Amino acid sequence: MRRTHTRPPHGNTSPVRNHRLLTAALLLGSIMGSVIASDLGGYGSGALTPYQAILVLGLSIAVLASQRFPVQVHVRGRVSFTNVPLYLMAVFLPPTVAGLAAFVSTGAGAYWNTRRPRKSILYSVVYGARWNLFVLCASTVGHSGLHGSIGRSSILLLSSALIMWMGDALTTPLVVGAVGGESYWSVVAEGFRLTAVMEICQYLVAVLGAAAAIALPWSPVLLVVPVSLLYLNTKRTNELQRSTSKLLENLADAVDLRDANTGGHSRRVTEHVRSVLPVLEVSGPELDMIVSAARVHDIGKIGVPDSVLKKAGTLTSEERGLMEGHAAAGAQLLARHEDFRRGCDVVRHHHEAWDGSGYPDGLSGYDIPFGARVLAVADSYDAMTSDRPYRRGMSHAQAAAILQQGRGRQWDAAVVDAFLSTLSAAVAEHAGGRSSANPSGAPTAATAA
Repeated sequence: MRRTHTRPPHGNTSPVRNHRLLTAALLLGSIMGSVIASDLGGYGSGALTPYQAILVLGLSIAVLASQRFPVQVHVRGRVSFTNVPLYLMAVFLPPTVAGLAAFVSTGAGAYWNTRRPRKSILYSVVYGARWNLFVLCASTVGHSGLHGSIGRSSILLLSSALIMWMGDALTTPLVVGAVGGESYWSVVAEGFRLTAVMEICQYLVAVLGAAAAIALPWSPVLLVVPVSLLYLNTKRTNELQRSTSKLLENLADAVDLRDANTGGHSRRVTEHVRSVLPVLEVSGPELDMIVSAARVHDIGKIGVPDSVLKKAGTLTSEERGLMEGHAAAGAQLLARHEDFRRGCDVVRHHHEAWDGSGYPDGLSGYDIPFGARVLAVADSYDAMTSDRPYRRGMSHAQAAAILQQGRGRQWDAAVVDAFLSTLSAAVAEHAGGRSSANPSGAPTAATAA
């Protein structure tokens, strides 16, 4: 699937920095929603019953635990099982209490699970405000049938679940889209494809549990069994995906080892990509996806004969066609595997050129997927500095100079600048002079493999 970027995908991944208006709207909406909910039917007045107090404590602990132990279902996404306890908060607690409990538990969980030095109190507050707003709306709808308690209508139960699910599904992509520079709706569609089944299963279990609890108040305890089964099934799926990923990585290593000169190439390129992405202010699932693609970017060379792969002389037009076909072949292979499906675009287009002179599709500029633009720079640098059958490897300074010459023509200038900033100070200083020298026999930017 072709993905078009209309702007550089730079910017911090935090919604606090990238979406100031959204941040303000969430905080304001949370406050206004709490005030409005407290005025509807007297939801904000009166003390909690012992049953409700136990629910607040138990469900808040369940939310924290679910956030602490998510399941990685894809290289780009995780599923946490917070939906069930958050939904039960909305159903069985007064809206203001449910919203406050959701705000505290999700906000605290977000702060607790964020690694230093990226911990942010403001981000945790905004994250909690987001769920406060969803739970407030769901709880208000759910309680509209009978003041102070959940309506017995199945429509109200399903409507509350739909509000929470859609609110989460339609706002999370705002963060992911800012990271990858992808269109909002393409990220929404990708999110639904990856997590919709597990999200729907969680909400169905929660709705059935809520319906049973109306007649038997203690029955939510029984939800531990189906939720645990869902968790274990998801975890098992994750293990199978990881096994497949490991198999493909081993296959990519085997391709590298066919030629003594390229042994370890994919691993080195992966480390270059991993180092430069934070400089480009990319992190989280998008970073993981691009790094995973880099790890297997040359897997298509498994179909290139040794006589071509190891040839020391000039390739014929037919041989060059075979060599250049590895990018598309690798993408076709990876497209069969769920865990790499999105990353296959990065693999297919990592030999495209900024000016449109690359292959296999002749894309140019921001039409080239962002991850492919990053991979192209890292791949070319390692190719230039490694020994090949037809020439000796270049020095770091020489390779850096060629990257500088090709910025804005062969490669994305912003990516080249970020990449060079990760090199040693001496090489970066040399490259800053933008030397025009191109050593005799050195490959040009267009021919770096």
